[in-house]
Amino acid sequence: MGRLSPLPLLYFNEENGKNWCKQALSTYLLRLKTRNYVTAEKDESKTLYSATITRVHYNQLCAKEILDETYHGMLGNFIAALTGRETLTSEEQQHLIQYITDYKEENL
Repeated sequence: MGRLSPLPLLYFNEENGKNWCKQALSTYLLRLKTRNYVTAEKDESKTLYSATITRVHYNQLCAKEILDETYHGMLGNFIAALTGRETLTSEEQQHLIQYITDYKEENL
């Protein structure tokens, strides 16, 4: 893995509200590279990282992973945990029904 200069580390920490050390960022980048979320190109003493997926797609993959691992892939289990099994308002129910209807139409 390439050596991180202080400037990218400072930029990363400021942009993301983090206070990571070089090793933590290097480990994170290595994991992203292992999952093919970024590519790494060596340029003399630096390594340049480029995203291979969008932030939206990355967030979707993370959400799917949480859903699968924690709620056995069941959206109903997630909603039950989120609401504490309290009744959804009729507006929330309508919103979910509309989402499911739109999803079914888009994926037929």
